[in-house]
Amino acid sequence: MGKVTIRYKNRFQKYFIFFGIAWLSVGGTMIILKEGSWISYLYVLFGVVHLLFYFYYNSKQYLTIQNGIITKNDMLLSKSIPLKDIKKIKYFAGDYTLFTDNQQLTINTYSIDQRSLEELKNILSGLNAEIKVVVPN
Repeated sequence: MGKVTIRYKNRFQKYFIFFGIAWLSVGGTMIILKEGSWISYLYVLFGVVHLLFYFYYNSKQYLTIQNGIITKNDMLLSKSIPLKDIKKIKYFAGDYTLFTDNQQLTINTYSIDQRSLEELKNILSGLNAEIKVVVPN
């Protein structure tokens, strides 16, 4: 298996670009009109941070599966586990939790593009792991 990328939903990515542009517009307008104080620079900072998140998430996407390792790409703390070490998969409330002997990785399916979600389900169902679906009472 080559590199598989599990993509974010477009809505998730649009959130960051929309608010990035909005914060930059508000802050930039306040600076140009000399109406704001230090707060206008804070708006610009928020805009830049949102755009950085957008570009990071757009380039990395949610999950990467390559060389038998699944990696959840997070801006601060990415987490990886080998697929062959997964012993149990629990599905509850839209989250897959993958368990090894000493690690766990939670995957939020609500953030994943529908086509990528189908691909992820196929990969997970092909693993030699106990699959447990928890149904709330």
